[in-house]
This record gives sequence, structure tokens and C-alpha cells, in this order.
Amino acid sequence: MEKARSVLQHADQQNIQVETGFDIFVPIVIEIADSNYDKALELVRNMKTDVCDYQFFYIPRPLFLAEIYGLKNNRKSELALYDSARVLLVSKLKEFPDDARMRSSLGIVYAGLGEKEKAIKEGERGVELLPVSKEAWNGFYREADLAKIYTMVGKYDLAIEKLDYLLSIPGELSAPYIRIDPVWKPLLNNPRLQKVLEKHQ
Repeated sequence: MEKARSVLQHADQQNIQVETGFDIFVPIVIEIADSNYDKALELVRNMKTDVCDYQFFYIPRPLFLAEIYGLKNNRKSELALYDSARVLLVSKLKEFPDDARMRSSLGIVYAGLGEKEKAIKEGERGVELLPVSKEAWNGFYREADLAKIYTMVGKYDLAIEKLDYLLSIPGELSAPYIRIDPVWKPLLNNPRLQKVLEKHQ
């Protein structure tokens, strides 16, 4: 994580403008992976936009906050924020029903709310709308979101199968990162996942 921070710091020192959703996303993810949840909350609250909107994802501020409060074991705030994110995404999807990014995010929201069937349905819809066969890079993110949803709802075998697939194709996921990303923490002691990670090391 220190190396990642140094790259961002260098960009800041060079007066490289931070404008894209990806530039907003990366510093937050770094702090979450390093368990600096209060710093991650600060970054989310200081976002200049209410949505981290990029070609690969569409993440409303309440969804970011819900996930971080979940990691801090504050279930009351987590649920309230997931519900706020749900309202925002359901409304936005009325306008853009075929936006695969929004479908994936809504699936994650439903998973956070414990609505397993709705979560899987939305996650699978995201993959269906933008499969890897149609768009390799964007499709990768939809598959990764579905793996995350499977993990959140306790479908661990499906999650591990999906991770095995994702690690076998080009994309922004690696065995070392899976080991530090709290998203996959429920899977880490699973012997099947250990074999998958060793295979793709």
C-alpha cells in the first residue's frame, strides 16, 4: 500500500489534476485495504461529487460509506446507508435500466441489506448486460462485482469459482490483492480458495 500511496503523492506533487471517477476510487480503496477506515470515510465525505462515476463503475457516496461502516462493525449506520444507496440506484435505473454498472452496484446494495435473491439477480443482470465476451475490460468488473455479491450473501463456492475464472483472464485482480482486500476475507480460510490463489500466484 505504501508504494501505491507514493505514486498518488507523486502525481499530486506534479500538479496532475485528479478529475476522473477512477482517481477518486483508488485512494479510497487503498485506505480500505490498509484498514485505515477513518481515513477512507474522510476521503468519501470529501468527494466533490455524490457519485463515483466512471466507465467501470457507478458508486453512490452512501454505498461507499455503507461498506466502510460495515468494516467498522457499525451495523446500524451500515444498513441505513445501504438503504439510501438503494433508493438512489433504483431511481437512477428507471432512467437508465440497461446500465450494467448500476445493476452491479444495486446487487451489492441488496447483498448488504441481506436480500440475497435480489442481490444475485441484479449482479447476474449486470454480467448479462455487459459480458466479458462483449467488452473484456468493463465485463471483467461486472464479473468481479458478481463474485463480491456471491461472497456477501454466503455463496462461497460460486464466489471462488468466479475468482478462479477472473484470475485466469486479463483484469485488475491478483492473488496478492485478494489476500488483503477485506471483500474476500470470508473466503480466505477456505481450502478451495487457497488452492485457487496458489494456482494463480
